[in-house]
Amino acid sequence: MGFKKRLGLLVSLVLTVVMLGQTVFMAWDDYTRDRDVLRRQADLLADNQAALLSEPVWNFEFPAMEKALSALTRLPDFRQATLRYPDGRILMEIGQLVTDEPVIRVKRDLLHEQAEGPIGVLVVAFAGASVSEAFWNAMGRNLGLLVVTLIVANGAILLAFSLVSRPLDRVRESVLALAEGDLETEIPCTRRQDEVGELARAVDKLKTTARSLHDLQTSLAEQIARQTEDLRRARDKAEAGVQARDLFLSTVSHELRTPLTAVRGAVGMLTLPDAGSLTPKGRELLGIAERNCQRLSELINEILDSQALASGDFALRPQRLDLAVLVKDAINRIESFASQQGVRIHVGRIEAPAWVDADPDRMMLALRHVLHNAVKFSRSGTQVLVSLLREGKGYCVEVEDQGEGISREVRERVFERFSRADEGLDRNQGGAGLGLSLVRALVELHGGSVSFETISADSLEELHNGLTPHTGTTFFIRLPAAASLESAGDQPLAS
Repeated sequence: MGFKKRLGLLVSLVLTVVMLGQTVFMAWDDYTRDRDVLRRQADLLADNQAALLSEPVWNFEFPAMEKALSALTRLPDFRQATLRYPDGRILMEIGQLVTDEPVIRVKRDLLHEQAEGPIGVLVVAFAGASVSEAFWNAMGRNLGLLVVTLIVANGAILLAFSLVSRPLDRVRESVLALAEGDLETEIPCTRRQDEVGELARAVDKLKTTARSLHDLQTSLAEQIARQTEDLRRARDKAEAGVQARDLFLSTVSHELRTPLTAVRGAVGMLTLPDAGSLTPKGRELLGIAERNCQRLSELINEILDSQALASGDFALRPQRLDLAVLVKDAINRIESFASQQGVRIHVGRIEAPAWVDADPDRMMLALRHVLHNAVKFSRSGTQVLVSLLREGKGYCVEVEDQGEGISREVRERVFERFSRADEGLDRNQGGAGLGLSLVRALVELHGGSVSFETISADSLEELHNGLTPHTGTTFFIRLPAAASLESAGDQPLAS
């Protein structure tokens, strides 16, 4: 059942109850008024008859008593009159009561001036059926009038609801059309100057807003589609550029390796005793050439290893080895470079043995890169502290330098390929920015992790005085311990 029908039914029900109550109230009011009139008339007649009967009863004049009582029988609603002694005995009675008929009884004491108390009692009964009949007749008339009134009123209500609801139905249909996405639907009743018109104008504003939002959504969707296509093209172009760069670097590295090997061999032969005598200046130049050949060879190897890791064409040959021996070997290999830089390598606490399952060559490469970076970025006259500690179910290699630290803008890119930790510093330090990316890739292939902590000049500005003695960076290489200690007696492999 719709809202209009429910509301119409409710109004009809309320109207029916109100009018029915009013009808009953009016009929009952007429009934009580007629009954009161009849009682007052009965009281008046009883008073008159009591005054007339006092003397005959005192003198026991029965004909006079009968005459007085007989006068009551001529009244239309009279039913019975009874004279009683004060003790209740019947002295005289006229008339007969009808069974189950409602009556109005009036009782009066008979008084005489010579008697000290009542000399008798007069009881007169009048029929009350006429009042009840009048009540029900009035009820019948009023109910008939009520039925006619309700029919007319309900018809008027239905007509009024129809006149009011028709424009509302039209507005509702337009709202449903808007909800289904029809933004071109016409909103009716917008010119009405009543509540329906206000509602229609509000819906029309809503339609205008919805149309604007739809246009905006369409425009945004087109822009997103264009930008997505532009991003896809840019991504494809960038990927193509990266592939071309990697291919170029790989090709160049392979092409440089052969002549570089020949150059290194020639320089090495010149340093042999049977190559002839060399002046001190010549030996110095040969040393420079040999070191730069070594540096270029390491750079080529970094590029090739990085390419292999990026393409997934990289295999490990893990063995059970003592990480402490590997760390000490890496320190020995970097000692010469540290001396040239004026940096001292200090060996801290070393947990030995530290058994791990690792590829000795690849792990040595990772350790050498971290140590080389620490020495390269340390200030002359400072030291690099190297420690190997037991940490949970694995081991941690800590390499702490006293360099300038890593600036904030570079920290997030430290482990990215071709990213240099010395950006903004001296570019003469060399390097292609592949070392730390290689370190992370190699360590993660072994199931470990690499992290760092750094304090740079921009960090010191935010610290309170005295909380840190110097700038610098500490790298942490964490590796899991060997799966079991069954091979604890095996000889460690250092390289």
